[in-house]
Amino acid sequence: MKRFSYLLLCCLLALALPGCGSKAASRGTTDVATASANKAPLPASAYSTKSGLSKWIDPDSGYDTTRTWKLDGGTWPIMMVLSPSQSPQALWGMESGDFQKKLAAVGVTPELQRLDGPPRVFHALERAQWPIVYMPLAVFMDYVRSPQNQGGAGGLQYVLLAGSTAGGGYTLISKDPSIKTVADLKGKKVAFLNTNPVPGTLLTRAVENDGLKVGEGANDVHVFFGEAGKQMNAYMADKYDALVTLNIYKAALLKQGSHPVTDFADVGYTANYTVLVVERSVYEKRPDVVKALLEAHYQANAEADAAWKDGTAVDKLLASWNGFFENQNTKWSSQRPVPSATAYKAMLGNMQPELRLDRKLIEKCFKFNSVHGTWGWPGTVDPTKVVDYEPFNAVLKANGAALQ
Repeated sequence: MKRFSYLLLCCLLALALPGCGSKAASRGTTDVATASANKAPLPASAYSTKSGLSKWIDPDSGYDTTRTWKLDGGTWPIMMVLSPSQSPQALWGMESGDFQKKLAAVGVTPELQRLDGPPRVFHALERAQWPIVYMPLAVFMDYVRSPQNQGGAGGLQYVLLAGSTAGGGYTLISKDPSIKTVADLKGKKVAFLNTNPVPGTLLTRAVENDGLKVGEGANDVHVFFGEAGKQMNAYMADKYDALVTLNIYKAALLKQGSHPVTDFADVGYTANYTVLVVERSVYEKRPDVVKALLEAHYQANAEADAAWKDGTAVDKLLASWNGFFENQNTKWSSQRPVPSATAYKAMLGNMQPELRLDRKLIEKCFKFNSVHGTWGWPGTVDPTKVVDYEPFNAVLKANGAALQ
């Protein structure tokens, strides 16, 4: 059991699961919300890349997080932070040449890169190493949540613009045979492996849909956040009644005696999983690049959608995944190549391309931080500064498509 928990923890950390906070979630939400409201707004400078940051090279992998791209053009890295669904628009768009053609017109040569998790991802983001990033929504939400995240890095200088994939990224599981539905969580304790607002928001919505609420009352659902390894061990020791985990680990957990309760597919949100963000100087000073990028993103989505429908998508995702992990040192990268398309399909679950952001989900994730006191900044964050739906809406409108 201990070996399983340790290996799972390593995988969680490698996949950029946020979890630097070790405290349980505050269940006195009114006091937390009041304290957050009393903070002064952060200054405008807080939303830009910090100046004077020292060079940071990952001590385990040797990865250098130094920025090399220039705002006026040239070769720009497009980072794809790896998760099972990856970012199909980037994969198919780079292969077809959509990205190269669109960005060449504005003086940029795109170079697709891959990386598998913190702390090097968070330190690279902090130093604005990448002008364009496809990443899990959970990674973005945790990065902007606090300046002291994975390895002590965080920031507010990336702007969320569009969706990339959506689907069952999380599952609520339990070892208690009496917990068969979300309604059975009445008065129960639910653990999270981190302090991330995305799974917390999904659970909150599922609970409310069944007439319950997250809180501290005898009939409420009691939620607890904390360091991944400790939370996992506590769950396995029956100190919690249920656990919210990534679907990538569901099969292993089921073998340990858990059963699935819900994957949050029907809670009423589009469960955005990976998203597209750009660094603030690009957003503010290179609107031509942003427009070209989003046009390529939209165009490539049609190719990715077609591959999902004809069943060829898994092969490309598998090749991309294995192409990265076959060259990683297993001492510091705990993910491994996947042996077959069947195994990858099981890991992928029902995730699929999704261009649009769900506004309600995004807004609720930001609100979750305020309600539960998980904003870690010395001032109030303005969420409108880290998300903008309109640049991609302009592209969608030009193509006669539904807006986000």
